[in-house]
Amino acid sequence: IVDSYIYNTVDRVNFEKLFPASTIFDNEIGGRVITFCGTPVSNFNYYEGFAFLNYSRKQQLIKMFTDMGELPIYYYGDEEVYLRVADMKNGDTFVALFNIGLDEI
Repeated sequence: IVDSYIYNTVDRVNFEKLFPASTIFDNEIGGRVITFCGTPVSNFNYYEGFAFLNYSRKQQLIKMFTDMGELPIYYYGDEEVYLRVADMKNGDTFVALFNIGLDEI
């Protein structure tokens, strides 16, 4: 399934699809594979540091994981956090949230 496309435009009015930007594949053993065009690896400077991890990509990931039923909880803000979620044997959800940045949350 093509989830999104990379487009080209010369006038910001007419857009041409170039190739898939993200795809979703359900394999024969019941797994789901999501593939993104590009790489999260980039130089950390003012214009590239968040080229992959930006607001629109976060919204896309939230939608994909929610649609798969694999996002029981997430941290809404942009602060630097480490978040772990576990399904407990009794059916409860265990959440551990750590602020790994210097700013107060």
